[in-house]
Amino acid sequence: IKTVKRNMVWKDNYTLWKDTAAKTGDSAVVYMNLGMAADASGKRGEALQAYNRVLDIRPNSPETYYNIGILYFETEEFEKAVDSYKTALVYTSGIVLMKRINESMGDAYLKSGRLQDAIERYGKAVEIETGSESNREANLLNKLGIAYAMHGRMIEARESVKRALASNPEDRGAREKL
Repeated sequence: IKTVKRNMVWKDNYTLWKDTAAKTGDSAVVYMNLGMAADASGKRGEALQAYNRVLDIRPNSPETYYNIGILYFETEEFEKAVDSYKTALVYTSGIVLMKRINESMGDAYLKSGRLQDAIERYGKAVEIETGSESNREANLLNKLGIAYAMHGRMIEARESVKRALASNPEDRGAREKL
């Protein structure tokens, strides 16, 4: 009976986590999930409120600062996004999150026209990614190549895209960029 009643609340992830947050105390996990579900539902204001609630409970949460940065990036508030990403970097020790933060900072810098900063962040993400078991290196090298090209550094752009192709020879986008 309890399961049937609970399933009636679960119209989607947002309604489930909103109800759960209303029924639970201070749970960083619940508010983090509410924030992600709210963002996925296009409710960015509520997502930001939920993430800020997480920070009230767990003020050194790099994932939360990263998610806040994503919210700001989505609304094209690139400087706020970068500030959130910088704070996330202060608190993270995880290699995977560190790479994602650097890549996202590169994206924000690229969108705001800060090309040298974008190059530096993409470069850091590539350093972290190189040698891992992931196929993400080619994507990062492509982004780095784009930033170099936009900055007018065509030789470095070409070398970056060549490295992307070496990492993933099937990358048609890299081949077209080259």
